[in-house]
Amino acid sequence: MSITRAIRRFLLVVSIAAVAVCRAGAVGFLMREPTLEGRSVRDLVREAADYSHGPGTNRGAAEVFRRSGSKAVPGLVRIMAPVRPSLARRAARELTTRYWLRCRLPKPVLNWAERTVLESDRRISDREWAVVWCASLGADAKAAHPALIAACSDADWHVRKEAAKALVRTDVEPTVAVRILSQMVLGDREVRKYAADSLSLLHEKAEAAIPALRQAANDPNEWVASSVREALRKIEDASAPKKVSEDAVKFSL
Repeated sequence: MSITRAIRRFLLVVSIAAVAVCRAGAVGFLMREPTLEGRSVRDLVREAADYSHGPGTNRGAAEVFRRSGSKAVPGLVRIMAPVRPSLARRAARELTTRYWLRCRLPKPVLNWAERTVLESDRRISDREWAVVWCASLGADAKAAHPALIAACSDADWHVRKEAAKALVRTDVEPTVAVRILSQMVLGDREVRKYAADSLSLLHEKAEAAIPALRQAANDPNEWVASSVREALRKIEDASAPKKVSEDAVKFSL
């Protein structure tokens, strides 16, 4: 890259950052987030996520979700929605990862860039934990089904993992859940185990997943393979009485 092009790129990135700094306050005002018991759902998600790492002082947030039940779902769904990286976020990451840029930035712009990158990373974690807390609501999270189904193909594997677990816990229609989980059990390595674990909870309702589980039973990762084989055993055992009774009916006819 020539010096001239580098300077132009530097000026462009700084200009974008400066505009974003000016607009940040206005955007924050316009995009007010849902609240529960006087607190934003996002703040509660972050507090509850901190509590999940061990006993502490953040039990209150988890209790708010439990008390709110289905009322918490719209706010959680909003947090789950994927957000396309804005030009400002991309500029902020560029500013913080390139040393020659960082050294030449005005302090307010650098501070903004670092805050923006941190917030962007936290929002990915927020989306994961919004799925977790939707799952904790069980059948009360029925309104979140479309968002949870979409989350199974999310770009972030942490979100996909939690979505795989949430499908069964929130009572997504079994035929829909089995179809999605069957694909996931043959998909990327990060979520295969969790898809198998969820299928095992459906017992005979997951009979349609048996071919996919048999295919996945020889997974090179023994941790995954063990879960797949256990799911296969549970589903086949649960389906056996049904097959016996069907055969008996056929024989009687």
